[in-house]
Formats: sequence, structure tokens, C-alpha cells
Amino acid sequence: MLLTSLLIGSSIATLSAISSKKIRKAIKKTVKAVNETVRISSAQREQHLATLSHNKENISPAEKIVDKKIKIFTGSFIATSFLTFFVNPQLSIVGLPVIFYVLKDAFEDSYKNLVHKRRFSVDIMASLLSSLLIMKGLFWLCYMYLALYLMNRKLMAKLKRNSTNNIINVFEQQPSNAWLLVDGVETEISVKSLQHDDIVVVHAGEKIPIDGTIISGEATVDQHLLTGESRPIEKTLNDEVYALTIVLAGHIHIRVTRAGEETSVAQIGHILNQTVNIKTDTQLRSEKLTDQTVVPTLALAGFTWPVLGANSALIIINSHFRYRLNIISSVSIINFLNLAAQNGILIKNGHALETLKKIDTIVFDKTGTLTLEQPHITHIHVTEENDTATVLRYAAAAEAKQSHPIAKAIIEEAQQQQLDLPSIDDVEYRVGFGVTVTINDHCIRVGSMRFMQAESCTLNDQLQAACDNSLLQGNSVVLVAQGDTVIGVIELQSTIRPEAHDIIQQLCELQHVKTYIISGDQETPTRKLANQLGIDHYFAETLPENKADIISKLQEEGHSICYVGDGINDSIALKRADISVSLRGASTIAIDSAEIILMDGKLTHLAKLFILARDFEFNLGLANTSVMIPSFISLSCAVMPGFTLLHSMILSIISALAGFSSSMLPLIKQQQIKFDNQKELEKELEQHSDSN
Repeated sequence: MLLTSLLIGSSIATLSAISSKKIRKAIKKTVKAVNETVRISSAQREQHLATLSHNKENISPAEKIVDKKIKIFTGSFIATSFLTFFVNPQLSIVGLPVIFYVLKDAFEDSYKNLVHKRRFSVDIMASLLSSLLIMKGLFWLCYMYLALYLMNRKLMAKLKRNSTNNIINVFEQQPSNAWLLVDGVETEISVKSLQHDDIVVVHAGEKIPIDGTIISGEATVDQHLLTGESRPIEKTLNDEVYALTIVLAGHIHIRVTRAGEETSVAQIGHILNQTVNIKTDTQLRSEKLTDQTVVPTLALAGFTWPVLGANSALIIINSHFRYRLNIISSVSIINFLNLAAQNGILIKNGHALETLKKIDTIVFDKTGTLTLEQPHITHIHVTEENDTATVLRYAAAAEAKQSHPIAKAIIEEAQQQQLDLPSIDDVEYRVGFGVTVTINDHCIRVGSMRFMQAESCTLNDQLQAACDNSLLQGNSVVLVAQGDTVIGVIELQSTIRPEAHDIIQQLCELQHVKTYIISGDQETPTRKLANQLGIDHYFAETLPENKADIISKLQEEGHSICYVGDGINDSIALKRADISVSLRGASTIAIDSAEIILMDGKLTHLAKLFILARDFEFNLGLANTSVMIPSFISLSCAVMPGFTLLHSMILSIISALAGFSSSMLPLIKQQQIKFDNQKELEKELEQHSDSN
């Protein structure tokens, strides 16, 4: 009896330790890994973590109920132990009301499932086992079972709440106030009061409270919480910045484009709030497997009772993994959604994470996905009387105030060549055609072939041939005319994303997938791009409405499709594919349609996405095995004379702890990686300081 009491006390201590120390320790490590900035000072990190820790105390209603039951159960155990050992052993029955109170939910769910739904559920196992223990007068073993039951419920409530907060708080810890610049004076106001086009000032060490564009200053910004970029980014004039990112050094003025609920981070938080309440296929399979094994377990126990006795029958019932499998699958999925968010990947639902491992074909949209929006200049064709610098100077001066991608490409090229741009007069724009300006009393026209034809500008055979060849290759051309004569042709080509080639090679090695390009461009440039990137197949000159038809055709051939796109014309294809991926900064409808968003606006983390899916499958298998092996050991030992129900319950504790530990391994590993990176960066900073 004393040994049993000690074991029950140990069980309660284990429950308390898990709920208050081990879980909290593991979660705090994870939160610290998520929220530590790369180069921010220690004091700022501590303040940031303190804010998060404060928010973690807002426990859910379900967890409050479990905590209340744990307190009542613990008090009852202490009181009953005193009465039993120091007054009368028969008084152990006084704890019976508490037993029924703790198991109230299990009894109610069992009744609903049996009477209304006509099915056996895992709650029946809990109700039956506790009832049999009471009937046989094994109140102390029933108390031990209650400790296991409450431990399962506590794990489910606390881990789900903390794991969910780890994801959502990454995106919701926005500043409440901001420094508004009015007539050169900084005034502190509520972030909720900010309006579009307001000017906000952010200093070193402060969080950016809104989405906006830098209009003055330079800064080093840590945005790894939002995009997964491990290194701080240098931001300067006209660069976009986002809420919740941190200014590590510098001082910037930001024009507000989105504030409050409109910011990207708020929208992500909203998506994740919806995501965590959706059951995935894995969770549903775990519940189904758990429920399906109830009847065979009860049948085996019923057969064993008259043959081997009540002890063996109770061991068989207790050996069932009950809630543990459901808990572990839920925790594993939430943890991997968390890991994805830390790596700059927003996965809107667990189903997407599970489906990724089945993907055998990846289809890329060309423009905006494999290529950047802004092209680059490949060649400048000129007449014999002119030089490339003159043509480029005229074009850049005329386009200086334009913001479209081609204008930006021309201006950047002029800046790289360090050309001094002449002043312009009498600007006249013709939308969709070109621009006419006056430079040093010369009429300069910059625009399309159609524009030059409309203005009756002449084009010699050499430049005409250059235009024809460029268009044949799928490149764009901008013509520059002086007076009524075209003096040069600027040829521009789509800029391949710098990371595209390496990422596609990694995907082919990791996932062994087939790759396709779908493009509305001509066949020649599409084929050229496919060859450059090592992509297997391509579809050229595809109308937007036909993209989804191509996806459907590939699916009919037995392929599982991941579609990567970023435009409005990709939205139907994104919906049709088995998995859809879009880039941050893509069209709103593409982001809404896609199941997965790459938050850094690049393809960089696409390979990481598939690695996470593979690791998730392995981790889930490991966690489930960790839960089930002790259960099978207990079941197989039911026929052994020396094996008691107490031993079986100890194995149940081991089963729960093993499954929980396995499901937490990825977060612990991620925390260690971040810690190592932090140390490496600090070492680099020290070396840099010493050298200065």
C-alpha cells in the first residue's frame, strides 16, 4: 500500500512537473529561439521575451477547467491519504465523488457516443476502466489512472495553447504606439490612429509598427520573424518595410501604406488563428485508429477475464493508447506549422503539410515567379552617328519619374554606368505608348515601336533587324528617337531570379519531381528559360484560362501537382492544384488562393518547405511509435503472472512522455541551430569590433 501511494504521489509529481516545468521549459526555449533577434542588444531581447511571456499567461478556458480539476484531485488525494493511513483504511472511498467529477467529461462523451451516435469511442475506455477499478475497490489504482488521465488532458490543452501562441504571437506582438512626424516634430500616438500616407519615424532598437515605404534615412532591419531571412537586411530610400520587423541600427522615416488590421502581419495572424482550429488528415486518422481499436480491445479483455482473471483484463484495457495518439499527432502538426513560420513559410493548413510528401510534379508560372518583375538591359543598338551612352542618357532622363519595371531597368543601368542625366522640359506622356521630352532643344521620344510609328519616326534597316530579332527571342524593346529619327534600340530581357536554378536542382534531388513551366510568352524565350534552369517540360503561349486545364490534364495522368505562381491569372490554377504556393508581394488574389506563402518573396525557402514535410512525416512516425511501443509491451505482458495493473500504468506514463519528447525534438533542434547562429554572429561582431 505504501509503495502504491508513493507511485501515485510520483505520478502526481510527474503531472505537475510536466505541466509546470518541462513543458514551460521546452516552450520557453522555443519562444526564445523564435523571438531572439540576430544583432539586437541583450536588454532589448529580454524586454521582448518578457512581453511574450506575459501574454503566455492568458490560458484558455479548457486549460482553466483542467487546472481546476488537478487542484481538486491533488487536494482529494492528500486528504484521502491522510484519512486512509492515519484514521481508517476503509475511508479511501471518500475520494469517490472527486473521481466522478474528474471523469465527468469522459462519462458524458461515452453516453453521447453510445446512445446518440451508436459508436464506440476512446472515452468509453476511460469510463469503463475507472468504473471497473472502483467496482473492484482499487481506489488507489483509480487515483493513479486519474493522474494519467489529467496529464493527457493537461498536455493537450497547454501544448496546443502554447504552440498556437508561438505561431500567432510571432505575428501579433506589434507596438501599441508610434512616432508620427508632423511639421518636423515627432509626436507619440496610438498605432490605431495612423492613417494612410502618414509619416512614421522609427529609431534603432524599435519595432516598425506599420507596413510602409522608406522616404528618408537608412537602417539595418531584422525581419527574420516575417520572412525567415537569417541575416539583417540593409534598407534605404524607397525600400518597403513591414510591421513587427526591428530596426537594429539607423533611423528611418516611413510613409504608411498599411496599418493596424491591414498590415501583412495582422493578416497572417488572422489566417493562423483560423488554421489551428482545423483538424488535419493525420489528426483524423489518429482519432479513427484510436476509435477503431476500442471494440477489439474490449472484446479481447472480455475474452481474457474468465480465462486469465480480472487483472489481465484490466491490463488489456489500460494498454490501449487512448488519448495519447491524438495528442501527439496534434502537437507534432502544430510544432511543424510553427517551424515553417520561423523559416518564413506560412502554411495555411496542416493538410498542405501532409500532402507535400505526395507531390511528384512542380509547375512554375514564368513571369514573376521564375523571373523578376523588373527586366534587365542586354544590349543597346545604335546608329553609326550615335553611341550607347547618349541613347541611354536620353532614355533614362525621359523615364526618370516613371515607376514601371522597364523604366526602373533603364534608370538603374544609367546609374551603374554613372551617367549624368540632362535636365528635361516639356514632358508629354502617352500611356501605353511612350514619352516625349525636350533635352537641350532636341525633341526626344522614348517608347514602343507603335509609338514611333504613330509619331512618324523613321527606323533604318539595322535597327529594324535588331528589333525583329529581339522580339523573336521574346525580349522587350524600347526605341529612342531624336527628332523624327530613331537613333537607338534598348533591348531588355526577363531577369531570372538569382535563386531559381539552385532551388530547382535542390527540389529535383530532394523530391525527385518532374518540373514544368507554364507561360503566356512565346515558345523561344520559354524554351530558353527551361534549358537555363534545367526544367523538364514547358507550355508556352498559354492563355490564363488554360493554365488550370493543363493542371487538370496532368492530374488525370496520375500526377500530384504543386503549382507555384504569383499573378491574378494564376488564381484558378492555384485552386486546381493539389498544393499551391505563392510569393509574398504577389497579387492579393494569388495569396488568397494559395495554401502556402513564401514570406520573403523569393523561391529561397521552397526546398526547405519539402524538407519540413519530409521531417514532419518522420517525426510523426517516431512520435507515434514512441507512444505505441510501451502500449504493445503492456498488452503482451498481460498474460504474465507477475505483471500487474500498476506496471501497466507506469508504462502508460512512459508512453505519454516518450511521445511528447519525440514530438518536441524538431523545436529543440531548431532552437539549438538558432543558438549556434547567434553565437557565430556575436563572434563575428566581436572580431569586427576588435579590428576597428
